[in-house]
Amino acid sequence: MKKLRLEKIDLVLAGLCLAAIIPGLCLWNELPDKIARHFDMNGDPDGYSSKLFVIVMLPLIMTAISLFTSILINSGRSKANPEKVKNLVKFIFPATLYVAQACILLYALDKLKNFMVVELTFFSVLIILIGNYMPKLKPNGVIGLRTSHTLNNEECWRVTHRFAGKVWVIGGIICLPIALMEKLIPFFIIFALLIIIPVVYSEVVYRKIKQAEAGE
Repeated sequence: MKKLRLEKIDLVLAGLCLAAIIPGLCLWNELPDKIARHFDMNGDPDGYSSKLFVIVMLPLIMTAISLFTSILINSGRSKANPEKVKNLVKFIFPATLYVAQACILLYALDKLKNFMVVELTFFSVLIILIGNYMPKLKPNGVIGLRTSHTLNNEECWRVTHRFAGKVWVIGGIICLPIALMEKLIPFFIIFALLIIIPVVYSEVVYRKIKQAEAGE
């Protein structure tokens, strides 16, 4: 059985997740007892939780997810990937937590109305960053487009991720103006296409590779 391993950066990022509790505690007396933590497609709150859950439990949950993800990434299944790529993936959870927590608290204090612009813009930038690093990904069982074809054929993995990187960068750029217009449904449609298109492309690439091998 492989030993579970955490690196210094993992502990730092977990500490950042825990530190997200501090702003809420500082604003405790100013915040309402019930805080909106989920919103519908129009940006209207449709889910509320207690102040304690939003301020304390959400960061604790994200800390656990961050540590679990770090353990997976540090395992031998993804060791072939560059450190920059692995650290980017690890950074996603603390960054997402801080953006979400900031939006939730500011909305509760009635100091942020167009929070959806902030969140969608953040995810658009994140999509561009991920797309930029996709061509650098090596075959592994943790990070990347892990289909049966890409995992079983290194050339299929390489070609698919090189193509997917371009698709994600372009998709992220397209998402930026959509984020500024607060168009949630078109944003999700584009995000779905960012996954579907490379997966379909991997199928085409795999068949071409097999046809070329059969013709040799």
